[in-house]
Amino acid sequence: MVWRYILAFVLSIIVLWVFLPGVDEGKGKKNPQQGDRAGREEKQGQAAEVVAVEPGQGAKGGAKPIPVKVDGEEPVAAEAGGAKPIPVKVDGEKSVEAEAGGEKPVGKKVDLVPGRFRVVVDSSRGSISGITLLNHFTAVEGDPEREEQSLLLEPAAGATLLSMGDSLGPDGPANATYSQGWIEREEELDGGRKQIVFEKKITTTGGDVRIRKKISPAKADEFDELLGEGVGALADGSLLRISIELENLGEKKFPLSFMLYGPCAISSTSVRSAGLDIQLAFGVYGRKQGVLSEIHDSGDLPSFANDREVAWLATVNSYFMALMFPLSREEGARGIYAKEMDYPKAGSWPRSEELPPDETKTLRTGLKCTSRSLSPGEPVEHVFGLYIGPRVSDFIEAEKALDFSEANNFGMTSGLIHFFMGVLSLLRTVTLGNWGLAIILLTVLVKLCLHPITRKNQRGMMRMGKVMGKIKPEMDALQEKYGQDRMKYSQEVQKLWKKHDVNPGKQMLGCLVIFLQMPIWIGIIWSLDYSIGLRQASFLYIEDLTKPDMLFPLPFRIPFLGDQFNLLPVLYVVLTMVNQKMQPRSKDPQAATQQKMMGYMMILFGVIFYTFAAGFMLYIMTSAALGIAESKIIKAQLAREDLETGGDGADAALAAPAPLYTKKKSPEKSVVPSSAKKKKRRR
Repeated sequence: MVWRYILAFVLSIIVLWVFLPGVDEGKGKKNPQQGDRAGREEKQGQAAEVVAVEPGQGAKGGAKPIPVKVDGEEPVAAEAGGAKPIPVKVDGEKSVEAEAGGEKPVGKKVDLVPGRFRVVVDSSRGSISGITLLNHFTAVEGDPEREEQSLLLEPAAGATLLSMGDSLGPDGPANATYSQGWIEREEELDGGRKQIVFEKKITTTGGDVRIRKKISPAKADEFDELLGEGVGALADGSLLRISIELENLGEKKFPLSFMLYGPCAISSTSVRSAGLDIQLAFGVYGRKQGVLSEIHDSGDLPSFANDREVAWLATVNSYFMALMFPLSREEGARGIYAKEMDYPKAGSWPRSEELPPDETKTLRTGLKCTSRSLSPGEPVEHVFGLYIGPRVSDFIEAEKALDFSEANNFGMTSGLIHFFMGVLSLLRTVTLGNWGLAIILLTVLVKLCLHPITRKNQRGMMRMGKVMGKIKPEMDALQEKYGQDRMKYSQEVQKLWKKHDVNPGKQMLGCLVIFLQMPIWIGIIWSLDYSIGLRQASFLYIEDLTKPDMLFPLPFRIPFLGDQFNLLPVLYVVLTMVNQKMQPRSKDPQAATQQKMMGYMMILFGVIFYTFAAGFMLYIMTSAALGIAESKIIKAQLAREDLETGGDGADAALAAPAPLYTKKKSPEKSVVPSSAKKKKRRR
């Protein structure tokens, strides 16, 4: 019936609308697994207390603002929170006015690890204000807009990676003692690598403290005791060692709490859902079990417990992550700070034709750290690991102790996405590294798996058409006899169908084939959005399988479709229409209407898929092409079974449906009576 195809189409659109990225995503969308974790946390008696504080809040006993002297200028009293402008001199340039902890000149760039990433050193605040990946790019090779991929952007104001401040957050009263006056130097290491050292003396209520921060590439086995043997080597040069050394310069022992800021201002890398791919992931040590991990959208951040030991903290986008973790539970990281911040306007934006709107946000994060006892003359060192690299990587997947893999929890379809990522990676090995051929090979395997259902569906359609053609005179007679009484007519038609073994419900197999492919569609589309291997992979004329194929630009812009001509969606519509024409044609007007409706649906699907990733379009276009060949093969098979449309086997079609594949008995065997066979066996 027509309604069945309409229902299948509507349900297909609903499934695509709910599950496909960039369609229904938005801020405030919760990870579906958060509810279970929240329940566990509540059972363990965890208190929810937000680390972030609003402007104007502070802590009792906070450090008093102290004079700050920079570049030989006279001391200027810096107010808590950095309100008073002070002169700042960076990279030999002339002094400029900048608020303490606020807007500043661009820092110098240092290739901390050659070929891996470049950092922007903020000498004034003793931090890293930006990180650029040197082995990943914003576009494919040859693109005039191709640049090295920015991961952590440079905020115009506020704390950045490895900034230090009051333990209550960026608005705490002691921030003036941390924000300015750092001494910075670079040290050369082997292999062209470098180490950056920041040093500063601060005055606290307990006494004077010297802080020495060191940022250097981590050794391959630096964190193996924590992460597991050989796991660190899988980071492939993308792991840093962060050392925070505190030295008590006074004569009395005292504790010191501070905020060490983690990854801040991560960029967005998703083209279809730009700005909506930024998430916060973290793990805390459970009281009765291992690490409890969660992931949240940037617009739906949870409350954090200040008394829980933090195992790790990460900000992620579609393809990359910045992940920070203490070397041990004794490092004193006992609270998380996370808050939305404005997306830096000068940062990279995945959609080149537009700048991010004012409401677009990214994240600022931090770890609340405590040195419980600073003894005079006995420096205390806090060591952290910092991973900067692909979100889905061998390093993240291999680590089991801290459960980093939760950062790659994609929600209710996470298992499906990881499955297809693994399948495509395996097929890529078979196709010698070609992702396009891997997708085509996957299409062939899916077609082979669905062939029995497709064949049964086409067999049923052919039989239905022949039977309906044969009983059409009887249907016309019923129409003439009961035309005014629709209920009686329906009852008589049902009896006629039952007499000739006609079951329209069996025709739903065609819809079943569509629904069986829905998980495959979802898995492939999301894999293209998260797999770093598929990102910017080329095939034939397609430059990037994760974007539309964009054969050539159009001289005009089509509403909702863009200004590029995408060939694959057009080929898909053409091939599906050809496939529809090759299907068995029914003599029943109702069945003919159904087939026409399916043709319109395929055209509409082509419009919907016009801006989808080329990798997905390659899959469904190849599936349509294979469908044409499959139809020819099935027709030939059914012809051999005397079921070809219009053939001499019309009477056979009225019989009960036979098995899908039947073996014909030879004439010699068929004429031998069963009794003779039994006697032969006894002899």
